[in-house]
Amino acid sequence: ALPIYLHHLLRPLELDAATAAAHPEQVGAFVWASEKTGHRHLYLHAADGRELVALTSGAWMVDDVVGVCEAAQTLYFTAGKDDPRQRQLYAVRLDGQGLRAVTSEPGMHGVVLDHACTRFVDVHSSRAQRPTIKLRALADGATLHVIHDEDPNAAAKLATLQLGTPELVELLADDGATTLYGAVYRPDPGVFGPGPYPTVVSVYGGPHAQRVDDSWGMTIDLRAQYLADHGYLVFKLDNRGSARRGLAFEGALRHDMGNVEVRDQVSGVKWLVAQGLADPQRVAIYGWSYGGYMAAMALARAPETFALAIAGAPVSSWDGYDTHYTERYMGLPQENVEGYARSSVMAHVEGMRGKLLLVHGLIDENVHFRHSARLINAMIAAGKDYDLQLYPDERHMPRKLADRVYMERRIFDYLEAHL
Repeated sequence: ALPIYLHHLLRPLELDAATAAAHPEQVGAFVWASEKTGHRHLYLHAADGRELVALTSGAWMVDDVVGVCEAAQTLYFTAGKDDPRQRQLYAVRLDGQGLRAVTSEPGMHGVVLDHACTRFVDVHSSRAQRPTIKLRALADGATLHVIHDEDPNAAAKLATLQLGTPELVELLADDGATTLYGAVYRPDPGVFGPGPYPTVVSVYGGPHAQRVDDSWGMTIDLRAQYLADHGYLVFKLDNRGSARRGLAFEGALRHDMGNVEVRDQVSGVKWLVAQGLADPQRVAIYGWSYGGYMAAMALARAPETFALAIAGAPVSSWDGYDTHYTERYMGLPQENVEGYARSSVMAHVEGMRGKLLLVHGLIDENVHFRHSARLINAMIAAGKDYDLQLYPDERHMPRKLADRVYMERRIFDYLEAHL
């Protein structure tokens, strides 16, 4: 069985008298989303719950319903229909026919419809395009008014940063069939040569997150850009378990966290090595929260691939984390004893060979410091070396400017000293 995710995609139809007379079957009807096909799609249901028609279908998933225009018999939704690294606005009739794209510009579109169903506000960005806000016509997507565009002064300041546009790449998982999406931040070959380069994998890897997409947020990852400016290749990969790829993709980690995710990150590094981009002897991995868990687990379960890990606020064992989150994916501890044991970083500490830097705030309200403390105890018991960076006044993510600057400097110095 695969997990059933909560959503907010219930839309009761609100019919005027004319529409109700023309479509009596829609009186009391509602739009509902289901993942029963393996991908989240939209269905029109009668008042008694009967399914009337599937509004969307296919090997892609709906992100959100942004409007239902009953008089026009049209529903508007966002999705990554043709590429899960993008988000576009689509329209479909309430009889399930006439699916069409309203937006087409590559990138990520955030949409708000007006109540008259004639216009929409579009917040759009891509890796090459800073966010713009436009008022557009719902009928054909034409721009009616530019609400926010690029500020010339901001553009001039941004140009001084000389941010490189990350390259989106595709590769296969170790099953030989599953496509994985990655992003590469390359050093300047004119300065650092053609490679291979010391490589830093930036990871999150957990459910309900997507880190590789065609958005401006990818380009303004300043840590990745800084590392690339100093000769490191930086790589991001959405492993199985990540969002917006359907139930089978997301459910691959069910009852066994820290396994398939690590294997996919290893596949990503192997792909980089095969491209002549990564130096296989100098590969580091860093992440925060689930990414911290992934960094520590990668060093423990794949020490032949990763020489160094920087684990920020890592979940070291799922029996000590929020049950509302954990039990959705791992089940009840008493019903998945082996899975909980296997998914703990402590179960694999003996395999660690590289350098480990633990970073944690002592008043972390999300991943309590107890997680790092338990991992430290396991490292001591196994005779393994580790380094520790603490922030006594910080919660789940350092917020004070001085702490952030200090942390970034220490992370960079750690890479310079040990990679």
